[in-house]
Amino acid sequence: MQRSTVGKAITMIAPAVAAVIYVCALSVLALHDKLLSNSVDLAHHLQLVEALKAGGALPASSAAYLNEMYVYPNLAHRLAALWVGLGSNSLNALGMTAYAAGGFIWLCLIEITRRISLKAMLASLALTLLLIQRGQMLLGQEVVGNFFYAQLVAEAFFVGSCIVGVKLVTRAPVAFAMFAPAAVFISGEVHQLGALKLALALALLATAYAWRAWRETRQIATACLITMVSAPLMLVANPHFLAMAKIAGNNGSVEFGLAIPPSLVGTGAALLLALSLSLLMSDWRKPSRPAGPAGLLAMIGAATAIAALLQSLAWSFGAGSEYAVLKHAFGVITLLVFIIPAVLFSAGSESTTQPWAWQLSGAALMTAHLLVLLSLYGGPSRLDVDASARLLARVEAVAVAGRLSEPPLTYFVSARHPAIVNYMATVAVLHTPRDALALAILQTHPTTALLDVPEVLTERGDRLYDAPPCRQGPSHQHLVLLSGRCLSTQAYAQKGLVLGARILFKAGEAGGAYLKTGWSAPELGGAWSSAQSARVVLPLDNPHLRPVQVRVQTFGFLPSPSATRTAIISVSGGAPRAFTFNGAQPSHLFELDVPAQASSAQELTLNVQAPDAISPAELGLGPDTRRLGVGIEAAQIVYAPRGEPGG
Repeated sequence: MQRSTVGKAITMIAPAVAAVIYVCALSVLALHDKLLSNSVDLAHHLQLVEALKAGGALPASSAAYLNEMYVYPNLAHRLAALWVGLGSNSLNALGMTAYAAGGFIWLCLIEITRRISLKAMLASLALTLLLIQRGQMLLGQEVVGNFFYAQLVAEAFFVGSCIVGVKLVTRAPVAFAMFAPAAVFISGEVHQLGALKLALALALLATAYAWRAWRETRQIATACLITMVSAPLMLVANPHFLAMAKIAGNNGSVEFGLAIPPSLVGTGAALLLALSLSLLMSDWRKPSRPAGPAGLLAMIGAATAIAALLQSLAWSFGAGSEYAVLKHAFGVITLLVFIIPAVLFSAGSESTTQPWAWQLSGAALMTAHLLVLLSLYGGPSRLDVDASARLLARVEAVAVAGRLSEPPLTYFVSARHPAIVNYMATVAVLHTPRDALALAILQTHPTTALLDVPEVLTERGDRLYDAPPCRQGPSHQHLVLLSGRCLSTQAYAQKGLVLGARILFKAGEAGGAYLKTGWSAPELGGAWSSAQSARVVLPLDNPHLRPVQVRVQTFGFLPSPSATRTAIISVSGGAPRAFTFNGAQPSHLFELDVPAQASSAQELTLNVQAPDAISPAELGLGPDTRRLGVGIEAAQIVYAPRGEPGG
């Protein structure tokens, strides 16, 4: 008697469930409190998890601070939110979900290759370990250096769905026809890259089985024909499809550990497609036989290659971006690592394998998988996850207490935490929009910037930002709220400029007190030099006794598009720096190293020269007789790159 349909289904999904439980347990036990990325993408994915952890749909009001993440597929983030519901913090939830996805992919690929031949598996393992040592370019490493979280989870769903599809297509064709479009649609709720690959793979599988059915029986495989249409259709029917196509046009950077040009991705994809189709045809020529592991691997490889080639083609016609092409490199390189040994060491039918050899290769599977995972994720954490999570929880407590400005315009800054943690607290927990000020928190380490913002939240006793005269509103046990404007005024700098403080020379700002000779009165944009030589004196809070640097934001007097103007600036006898302003570069940030003997002085002197200064009156532009050359907008005293704190 045949087993029931339910029994068959349980038999088919049991290994997959066991694999998921195994990799999740491994992630919790071995990779807890570890994040191998401090990328800006980590903060943006954290935004979604924080927004979703309470459950339900995203409120319309969240669109203002989530930006493009509001239309981003969020099923992977809901999975991470489940970890939060089980007691984890959001950072660990993202990390463990990502590591479990990476572990699942590698468990499946190693097992598929093991079923082809032990030689193929060992050769793939050797290539894998070699490439891991050279950089981070394999599946699973999307979250090492980078943080392409949703893409990695979608890759895991893609591989798992391909395995299920191969099992269903011969055993239950009708179930396969129902499963394929549903799987593609669900995958699109994770990430469109995985959905594209899955639609291609399942359509390819359906095409191959329809062709085989016609060749052997002259019967039309209706279920397969339906799948050939429904799988791609569900890709474009997903509500995230158009939004993600638009986001793909945003360029960015991908950290591989070595240079990989987009052309190399296209070349690798073409090679992968040729090898995959060769392996696929070899496997499918065998009559009246379900797809073997070689055919399954080839199907995954072919779909990966076609997706990369389509993205490369789109980019060549002006759609998408170089960034979108490069993100395909993880899948292309990984599948080449498995396809090449499979082509070289294919052992034919598994039935010829001896029992003792099969048991030996089973032990090799577990050993290889653990070895790969340790190599992929064994590096040191780039963030102190526990400390960062505690801080985010404290910031959230203040936000929940309703002590902040409306609409949210509060920026968290602290000298005690990396810039990425300050940025995460600002955009993910405080819900402050990702404007230029928020990005400045990310791009400039908080110990070298004091931002002129509406409202600042910092840690009590922070050496740079907790200025008691600037506190406002009730304080939290660990955090204090301050007026951003107060922090950049003379009241905070009355004892001298604190290392990291940013002083403005605009009308009404504190910088006017430091302008000595050769300057006009400050205006809205800054202060103009009114002579060929001008001087700024910056008093210091205390001698720093370490190499410091003065950063001076300047602009030139350019009365016409073709005009140029030269500025020469030095600090306290240090080497002068020159810059010529023009229409293409109307402003410039001078970075001036302070001589060692001057860094412990009570004040620093900026000497500004404008040798080609000229008055508007001389140019016939009005009665203004000031000899304008260079304008000064802001100055900031920071540690020089060679003299970071503690160095």
